Amino acid sequence: MKVWDALVKKIVYQRVIFLLGLADALGMVEWDGRVGHHGAQGCRVGCEMKGRHKPNSGHYYAVHARPNNASILDNQHPDTDIQGLEPQTAVQYNEKIAKLRASKDKTEYKYNRKATGLSKPSILSGLHPGYSLPVPRCFGLDLMHLLLLNLEDLLLCLWRGTLKREVSDTDAWEWVKLVGSTWEDHGKTVANTTQYFPSSFQRPPRNPAEKLSSGYKATEYYLYVFGLGPGLFRTILDAEYWQNFCQLTSGVRILLQWSITGGQIQNAQRLLVNFAEGYENLYYQRREDRLHFCRPCVHTVGAHAVSEIIRLGPGAYSTQFAMERTIGDLGQEVKQPSNPFANLAQRALRRAQVNALKIILPEVDSDTGYTLPKGAIDLGEGQVLLRPRERKLYQAEFKEGDLLMNQFGSSYVRRWGRFRLPNGQISRSLYVEQEIFKKRKPRNTRNVKIKLNGITEFGEVWYYFITTDKEVFAMVSVYGRPDPDLLCQSSNALWACKYLSSQNLHIVPVARLQSVVSMQPLPIFPHEQEGQWFVVQKPGIDNALITGHEDNMDVI
Repeated sequence: MKVWDALVKKIVYQRVIFLLGLADALGMVEWDGRVGHHGAQGCRVGCEMKGRHKPNSGHYYAVHARPNNASILDNQHPDTDIQGLEPQTAVQYNEKIAKLRASKDKTEYKYNRKATGLSKPSILSGLHPGYSLPVPRCFGLDLMHLLLLNLEDLLLCLWRGTLKREVSDTDAWEWVKLVGSTWEDHGKTVANTTQYFPSSFQRPPRNPAEKLSSGYKATEYYLYVFGLGPGLFRTILDAEYWQNFCQLTSGVRILLQWSITGGQIQNAQRLLVNFAEGYENLYYQRREDRLHFCRPCVHTVGAHAVSEIIRLGPGAYSTQFAMERTIGDLGQEVKQPSNPFANLAQRALRRAQVNALKIILPEVDSDTGYTLPKGAIDLGEGQVLLRPRERKLYQAEFKEGDLLMNQFGSSYVRRWGRFRLPNGQISRSLYVEQEIFKKRKPRNTRNVKIKLNGITEFGEVWYYFITTDKEVFAMVSVYGRPDPDLLCQSSNALWACKYLSSQNLHIVPVARLQSVVSMQPLPIFPHEQEGQWFVVQKPGIDNALITGHEDNMDVI
């Protein structure tokens, strides 16, 4: 096809291969030619659900339940079954485009635009059908903004009471809890969680009461709301609102995995549908003056997120993080400000060519592998035992010593401080962090997720050691089993357990360590006992090296 080449300033012939277009809600209308999310047919994937028109405004909202006492005709259509909505096919899209093109005048065009949800043909309709997916199936959901910004922003606006309240809405908003001293104290609690986040979590959430409106990052939003939220909001929100939020949390965590089973997909579908329906029941309550509570993100996550995962694969592979990072990375390389886009295009082309060459000939890739620090032992398959290491043998006592004696015939070991996992994370240990604590206050990086007898457990690593047979083990204090009531009430979003210290020590082969996690102190109600901790896992950690991040083995 003909393409304008900004470098040579002429039209050239290129074979354009296009598979998946991503953009936020505002940018997508330039790609797909739709009317946008405030149109009567404003669904991003083009489903047949008609929005509901808020009186005295130009906006339609993606509300499934019909409002009571609807005052205008555009709100009187029946309830919509979330599970019965299907994304638009290429055939349906082409039929609607034909209808739009057949408009005889401006009045008929406006009528057809409202009826079809389309304002113009997509610019991508001109691509060769053999080298691209057909419109509109060549577009995916914007999971980065949907799951890591939009949903969090909506919920926090509700809980802080900052959404617009109509004059007619005089009922109490019983969900507004994050106000006044509660909001200030909550912000301090969030800020204090930093010490419990491992360094591999990169940017822990800052105090939202101070920093929420000043450059809060997507990863901060995620760790704050969907990481810490199930534990921190439990004692703030009323039970029904907290449980509805936990349904969303569990569903979102599944969507962002690198690998998802069929059972997990079915569970995510159930959770997210229940969240969307429960959300409307709890907040919107079929009130016409609260239609604006139902932002498009609720409809999208409840009706289409899972079906798009089935179509395109796990959400971690199609979020915009990689593209956003590439744009910033390539932008820093631009050296011709007088002709920036041509320069950017050439740098992107060179990057693509180099990456393709590395895939075809892996031996030319100098970035693979890693350099071992002094004294480290490469155990193979990405596992590395790292110093510091004790000079003298350590004699374990009491239950710890008994455990070593029973398994190895000796209670003497030489303790090692750190271990690199295959996913690129580095786990420290209680032994090394006690030494670091004498000089500075480290971030807790000694809690790990492990498999014991086929069961997922979480534990605190006391130290690593090598046996006389050259096998490497970790001495791990395994946390207790999760509180079954909290696990059930939270739809498996809140894994809260007790730290058992030497009462539940296990000697664990290092191959069973799966990831480094954060263990946070659980806020409690006055009638509850202290001493429980809850788990926060980094999203996508099951294949962290795909993201290009790994901990520095030289930094203790």
